[in-house]
Amino acid sequence: MISPLSNALFSPDPWKIALEKYASAVHLTVRLFDTDGRTVFGPVHPTPLFRLFDEAGYDPGIFAECARRCTAQTDKRGAVLVSQYIGLTVVGASLVLEGRTMGAAVSGYAFADFSQVSETQLLAHHAGIAFERLWDIARKQPPVPQQRLVVQGELLQVLGDALLRENYRTRQYEQAAAIVNSSGDAIIGIDLNGAIVSWNDAAKRLFGYAAEEAVGKPVAFLIPPNRLDEGAGILERIRSGERIDHYDTVRRHKDGTSIDISLTVSPVSDAEGNLVGASKIARDVTGRKRAEAHRDVLIGEMSHRVKNVLATVQSIASQTLQQSASVEAFKPAFNGRLRALAQAHDLLMDEGWAGADVGALVDRILGPHRTMDRTRIVTKGPRIILPPQRGVALIMILHELATNAAKYGSLSVPSGAVEVTWRGDDDDGRSQIRLCWIESGGPRVKVPSRRGFGSKLIERSMVHELHGEARLDYRAEGLHADLRFPWERNPSEEST
Repeated sequence: MISPLSNALFSPDPWKIALEKYASAVHLTVRLFDTDGRTVFGPVHPTPLFRLFDEAGYDPGIFAECARRCTAQTDKRGAVLVSQYIGLTVVGASLVLEGRTMGAAVSGYAFADFSQVSETQLLAHHAGIAFERLWDIARKQPPVPQQRLVVQGELLQVLGDALLRENYRTRQYEQAAAIVNSSGDAIIGIDLNGAIVSWNDAAKRLFGYAAEEAVGKPVAFLIPPNRLDEGAGILERIRSGERIDHYDTVRRHKDGTSIDISLTVSPVSDAEGNLVGASKIARDVTGRKRAEAHRDVLIGEMSHRVKNVLATVQSIASQTLQQSASVEAFKPAFNGRLRALAQAHDLLMDEGWAGADVGALVDRILGPHRTMDRTRIVTKGPRIILPPQRGVALIMILHELATNAAKYGSLSVPSGAVEVTWRGDDDDGRSQIRLCWIESGGPRVKVPSRRGFGSKLIERSMVHELHGEARLDYRAEGLHADLRFPWERNPSEEST
């Protein structure tokens, strides 16, 4: 099996054209061999003598033997060797690429001395060919002096080595081109004047232009007007041979939209080391930029919420401490308010901080007070979603009302009841929420002689957080709280 490398380096083009011209000029047959002695190309332009052997199915083996001797040479400089066998003469040249012998080219099949009838008779016998036919062809082919064969071998070596190098460069170019075309990154080649000279498929996908639309144009046509100085600066740095590592910038799509890209620019030199242009590799980072922007928003929002929570906790602690007669009295009141705050945040987390349903807030606060008697606590109202901050404020208000009812009001006795209703109203063209908290069946209520922290928190939260008002009516049969605050109505969220 021929090695993939030999297959690539001895592929028919351009060997066929070059060797046909060589063989026709010297009137000799040429064959190529790999380092394992296998024929990889040829014969080219077979002489009548070799054609006769080929028709008879005879191979004297002189070509293969000469090739073996050539590829066995260990010197980095290629060998030119002459081999003879029963009047046949060939010259072989080892083919060397970058100091490594890749194979051999052998040309010949000329009689060294066709006057020796005995050798011709022996050759005819071995080949199974009639002597008269072989002799007739041999007489028409003049012998080739050994010195001329050596010269031809040296020419063959120069030609073969040149073709090897050319095929190797072509193979490298094809491999590089395949890598470029299959790359997921846009790869653009430009000359030293900034004109586009190459454009891969990924560049078409990224910028929207086909290769025929982009090649020949200045690369600046992809740069937004406010970044043209950046493009000029890049070109100047490339002319000085500098490589520009990847950096984030913006380019224009064919449809006029902006694209966030990561760009790397590298100088490109020719075989002699002369700077001829640059290669630009662009990667679409729009998704990454969006993710970074979203992350920044989330971090900012989280920071804002944490600050709000800390401020709320600080206010609750300060006000609860002021209203508490002792540390022992402070602890349960403070812990209860923190639990209410935590419940509000749990609800908001469940909804992805998109908002909180009023009914869910009411149920979360009154849930611990429900008993087997389902009529003791009644709640009713449509589905209304509040923004996160307003949801936190309302649950803190509901917690104060429930705590007061459990300590002093209707929830402090088995016969007491609480009814909570809410609805969305329109008042003078403005939408508002009205929530009513009505206690009954509890101890008789007396109007408090002083305003406690609970009533202050309710009033302050209604004004500053909900931008509404709270009316607390301390009726003898039970507390009536009427809460009203503005609301941006969304009909799709209302359901009874």
